[in-house]
Amino acid sequence: MKSGYFISILAVLLFATVKAETTQDENKLVLIPGPVKCEYSENDLIVDDDLEQSTLINCNKTNCTSEDASVSILDNSVTITTNGTYVISGSLDGQLRIEAAKNDFVHLILKGITIKSKNGPSINGVSAEKVTITLEEDNLLEDSENYATDESETTTDACLFINSDLTINGSGSLTVVGNFNDAIRCTKDLKLISGSVTVPSAVRKGINAESSICLKDGNYNINSIDSALSVNQDNDAEKGFIVIDNGKIIINTKDDAIHAETHLTINDGYIDVQTSNEGLEAQMIDILGGEMHIYADDDGINSTEIKPIVNSDKIVTMGSKFNMTEVREMLSGLEGMTTEYLDEFMNYMPNIKINGRSSGDSILSYIKALNGTDIDVILKYVKKISEQDGVSHGIDDDSVYINISGGKVYVTVKGVDIDGIDSNGYLIFGKDAEVYVNIDNGFIFDGMGTVDTEGRKMIEEGTTFFATVYSSFFSIDESKSSKAALDAFINMNNNERSFNFNYVFQPSTKNNIMQPSLKAFILTQQAGTELTVKDSNDEVIFSFTPDCIYNAILLTSPLIKAGDEYTISAGTFEHKFTAFEKTKVKE
Repeated sequence: MKSGYFISILAVLLFATVKAETTQDENKLVLIPGPVKCEYSENDLIVDDDLEQSTLINCNKTNCTSEDASVSILDNSVTITTNGTYVISGSLDGQLRIEAAKNDFVHLILKGITIKSKNGPSINGVSAEKVTITLEEDNLLEDSENYATDESETTTDACLFINSDLTINGSGSLTVVGNFNDAIRCTKDLKLISGSVTVPSAVRKGINAESSICLKDGNYNINSIDSALSVNQDNDAEKGFIVIDNGKIIINTKDDAIHAETHLTINDGYIDVQTSNEGLEAQMIDILGGEMHIYADDDGINSTEIKPIVNSDKIVTMGSKFNMTEVREMLSGLEGMTTEYLDEFMNYMPNIKINGRSSGDSILSYIKALNGTDIDVILKYVKKISEQDGVSHGIDDDSVYINISGGKVYVTVKGVDIDGIDSNGYLIFGKDAEVYVNIDNGFIFDGMGTVDTEGRKMIEEGTTFFATVYSSFFSIDESKSSKAALDAFINMNNNERSFNFNYVFQPSTKNNIMQPSLKAFILTQQAGTELTVKDSNDEVIFSFTPDCIYNAILLTSPLIKAGDEYTISAGTFEHKFTAFEKTKVKE
């Protein structure tokens, strides 16, 4: 494949319109590459609370008052029935409902209101064309743990539920507790303009929209079991996207931190994913600016096709190809295995989908290689692969990609069978982007790598990319080795013709580094050990502190010159290395 191919891709990436194309396969959605742009209307930015033009609703626990006929108050339920601006304050042990006409615009100003519902959502936007919520002062919404049958059997499944377009803006704050399902859910397009939104807990998703999310600015702190910030729609190429223009986002979740079905575009802002299964996920990912710190148990950043085509004829299971009694016997020999653990392993093993006997053998060999690792970690790996469909969905074209051409991206992933940044299509690091990836077990490139792609990867001139990994296959017991033995070990592994070097750094025609780089095996360093690089003038040109154990590093930046000698130091280790030339892409 010619290098010009990537130049054309970069040109396409500047095209910001999202559009569908026809395809013979009705299950396959064809997207035009991003980045995607959001537009904000007057109704998105409106914050005016002119009291003379507004309807006031004052609440005191179970008693609310309003002088406008458009507000219906019955028992603990307050219902808005027509378009207009409404200011609600006080506290309500009940529910605020919006039942306006389908072409009505409702502007709701939360002015220091606490709404705690004992039966269903705190705010239930049943009908309207659009709802804009403006935040003033501090506000709190909390729903019930169980919904009545007429609520739970519909899509009304969030503490703040709006069955229309929704915008949130203002200078105040909003705390939303999702005790039943999602914290915030919008069935159409969601725009987050300003203000502070906190989701201290959500049984499922934190902030969820059906069609799209545009995040202009503001502060967001989301804690959820399911995805933290997500869009669901996967049947329309003009929907299913998330755009982050600015703002500060803090996320703790047990699933995806930010999940879009089609496009994810990040222009600026600060994103701190403190815990997640996968950090960022979409089919097409464009990171053009901002700063993000991503901690994940699986992939830190993952691009994958929305609706991959699976040929079921190719799929077989471990149970159909292997003697499960023998597999059980093999598993019983793992360190830390108990009868209870063994039973749990065997619940998953027979159902693991594979392409054939050889791939099944590879899985068993990998499990054996993990012997000595915490048994819970091995079980997590087995559970994970049992949930996969067994067929690779990677494609080498421009329909799936990760493009990082600006900003600072820090990715840390710990676990087994993981990737730092994983594109099931192609990947580009370009312009002045800075990308730092550390994983605690695997390789620099490709499967179980700091960067893994099905198609080509291109690290362009001007980019800073630093990766660290611990390769358990090529470590040495330093406490039992002489200095001469350690030096010999380092020299042997840093010979680019050696098996070890090629195995970890995976130099191939699809791994293109378009500027000089340092690739080095070093002695094992524990997480939190700073690494520095000095040039021949003894000047520090680079330093970084990985959050994972490491013994192999790759650094490429505009400061590295091919053929020059650099000193790499970490802990008590210090050694000189010669920088490599840029990759020569084959025509």
